[in-house]
Amino acid sequence: TILLIEDEKAISEIFHHLLQADGFEVTCRIDGTSAMLLAMEKCYDFIITDYRLPGENGIEITRWFRIHCPTACIIGISAGHKERDFLEAGADFFLKKPFLFRELVDIITRKCNRQ
Repeated sequence: TILLIEDEKAISEIFHHLLQADGFEVTCRIDGTSAMLLAMEKCYDFIITDYRLPGENGIEITRWFRIHCPTACIIGISAGHKERDFLEAGADFFLKKPFLFRELVDIITRKCNRQ
């Protein structure tokens, strides 16, 4: 299961559609608060979070998920130079925008195969 946290509707819809087409169960949220509330009921296998979001940023969200869903694979994405920040906050992977969708799927697939 994947929780995608992305506030740009077009990007969120594209990722949702493509990930579902690859056989993944995907839930989307536009901000950290709604994502964290959802995760209090259910931890996800994968958390994909953008950096720039309304309210908490992706780094703050990553820290929260690392504590509350410690087994989740967290993937941070940003157009800026945030790799170090995401990884120090507990992310497992980082993708710099723009990236190929296949790169994201490869990370998820590799991680799934190790579990």
